[in-house]
Amino acid sequence: RNGFEQLCINYANEVLQGWFMDALIKREQAEYAREGVVCDHIEYPSNAEQVSMLGGKGGIFALLDEECRIPRGSDEALVEKMHAVFEKSRPSLYSRARFGAGAAGAALAAEVGPETLFCVRHYAE
Repeated sequence: RNGFEQLCINYANEVLQGWFMDALIKREQAEYAREGVVCDHIEYPSNAEQVSMLGGKGGIFALLDEECRIPRGSDEALVEKMHAVFEKSRPSLYSRARFGAGAAGAALAAEVGPETLFCVRHYAE
């Protein structure tokens, strides 16, 4: 079951992954170039979009904070706002939960209701 705690862990992992890739690869490559050391260029995926979608301005945590401040805010209203914001702007990273035989979250949907579920695709798995 992925809940709020897991979302926080995933966000922390994304931030750490981005920092690690920047520190280990990007900066090292720049230093090698400055020193004239010949080295193959290493391509690596950026997770800046994931970090922004989760923790940036207008991201999931910002929407959560906003929903917590609203009188009678609800999980359902939060998830609907997330659908409205991210389904079209970040379709490669965000989607409504899908259900069916063996679908991730099917058991959770039965427990809490499908209207409060969503999917975030992230890099640091």
